[in-house]
Amino acid sequence: MPLHRLLQGTVLTVLSTQVILANEPPKTAGAITPEKVMHLSEFGGIPNDPKDDTQALNAALQAVSELAPAQIILKLDAGRYLFSSADVPPHRGHVILDGLSNLTLSGVGPETELIMTDTKASGIVLRRCENVRIEQLSVDYDPLPHTQGTIIAADPDKRSFDVEIDPGFPSPLDEHIVTETWRKTRAYLFKPNSTELNTLFFDQYPAWASKGVEARMTHLGGHTFRYHSRNPVQDKFVGYRVAIVGRSNNDAFIFEESTNCSAVSVDLYSAPAAAFKVRHSKEGTTIDHCRVIPKPGTTRLLASNADALHAKFNRGGIHLHNSRFEASGDDGVNIGGAYQAVYEQADPHTLIIQAHNTYKIGDTVTLTDTVYGSVIATSTVKAVGNEKWKGKIAVRITLNEPVETTSTVDDGTPYKQANQLTSIATSGQNSTLIGNDFINIRGRGIMMHGDNSVIEGNTFKGFRGPGIVIGPDFWWGESSSGSHLKILNNHFDDIYWNNIIAHGGKKLSHDYPAASSDILVEGNTFTKYGRPNPIPGRGVVGPILSFSNASDVVIRNNVFGKPHPESKGGPLVVLEKARDIEISKNTFETDKENWLETDEDVDLQSIRID
Repeated sequence: MPLHRLLQGTVLTVLSTQVILANEPPKTAGAITPEKVMHLSEFGGIPNDPKDDTQALNAALQAVSELAPAQIILKLDAGRYLFSSADVPPHRGHVILDGLSNLTLSGVGPETELIMTDTKASGIVLRRCENVRIEQLSVDYDPLPHTQGTIIAADPDKRSFDVEIDPGFPSPLDEHIVTETWRKTRAYLFKPNSTELNTLFFDQYPAWASKGVEARMTHLGGHTFRYHSRNPVQDKFVGYRVAIVGRSNNDAFIFEESTNCSAVSVDLYSAPAAAFKVRHSKEGTTIDHCRVIPKPGTTRLLASNADALHAKFNRGGIHLHNSRFEASGDDGVNIGGAYQAVYEQADPHTLIIQAHNTYKIGDTVTLTDTVYGSVIATSTVKAVGNEKWKGKIAVRITLNEPVETTSTVDDGTPYKQANQLTSIATSGQNSTLIGNDFINIRGRGIMMHGDNSVIEGNTFKGFRGPGIVIGPDFWWGESSSGSHLKILNNHFDDIYWNNIIAHGGKKLSHDYPAASSDILVEGNTFTKYGRPNPIPGRGVVGPILSFSNASDVVIRNNVFGKPHPESKGGPLVVLEKARDIEISKNTFETDKENWLETDEDVDLQSIRID
């Protein structure tokens, strides 16, 4: 049992028997029979007083360590607790659980509120933990990592607009929101007198003061500030609400290198970056009955500056169940791994690739041709080693089975266009996203790159979209394809762009598999689709389903309901560079004429319509 590191930031190490197996529904209701229940109040952790509660929690953990390996529940009463941050490499965080097992940290509900006081640090961090459960509490930052207000003037020629900051919100010049070098000070516009994200104008990114340095806002006096944008500004901005975020690399709740850990009935009200982040973890990471929402009873426009759930490089599924994600500053969910460009093929068994720390001996890897989006070879890793390649840090991968590349950086191909290698074991395979609500999301509802996953019984409502994105993403280097996916019994309502889109690669290969394959879309309902939206993005406005470079897709028993009243019509299903598609037993509650559109690269003889 590792010793506790009793730091200024809180580090926990203790025990519970809660185990959640990959691919099973989370067992959130089962009672834990502890050998001892402890209360933070016994150690001086008193809610609602002005004192920092970090030392009290450290004292409680010292007592817990003396009882190890007993099963312990550490309880927090209702009220507001203050925590300060500390460095525990590689993280700076507030409540850090490092190397722990079998702990339940339990409040009494969202009224047990953990306040993080440093926006340059993450909130709760579970690192190298096993069977740890955090439940029945809420997390917030004070000061907030964003501010907000109303646009009162705009100057299109100078690409600037003036914002009157709402009472009680911080100045956009406060250092906890913006620094010159590492914060991304973005501005997201919302509809006038509304908390709904705008659909007419681009998000605003700050102009460059100099190379790599963002221009700060100008204080005009009182609560009024001028935003200098590098994006187009329009006179029509006036009256729109705006959230100005200090997006960083710090997240409200992190699971890292952990196994069978869970967050149950946890509310996250603000986050400098992602609300939940899961990295390099194994099976059983579960988020159940949680909410990422603006704090109830406030006028806040945002809940998180970035994704509500960002999960990368995980050797097991992510299980998001019965939760609500609303007003996130980027995607609702992003699950996947990473591609590495192939620098050079040294021999049939050896590839030199971009540096990355995800590869292990025995991993199954795929080699993908970005032109077709197709996997052109599969092998397993025999050995991994670091080396330099033309002055760059690189990784040498030795493979058991030979592969043959079609393009490499050494050939003169740009990095993102060269063949890409990925370990499919680290893409969040076998994830389950069941019974969740995704509301007013700035980016995509779900980006699913992990194969063999299930998306079932969710609601997607009121955002630009797309609702679900499948397929390899070579621009962002996100793997893998999201194949062998089931999309079942979801409701998509008022999603402007494609409700479901699969894409990847520019051409359809007749020699290799399609970019995404074996996808079942069944029992879903689509309503109020096709609302006009002039902002370009991933997908297009109008078609509900778009499958490009996809094969073995079944679209069955879905309900295509009424479009948005402002819809300009058009096809409901678009197939491009696709083959082996079944479309059967669907219900159309709208005009069925010209509902299907195909391009010249679709193998029409393999399309089956019933």
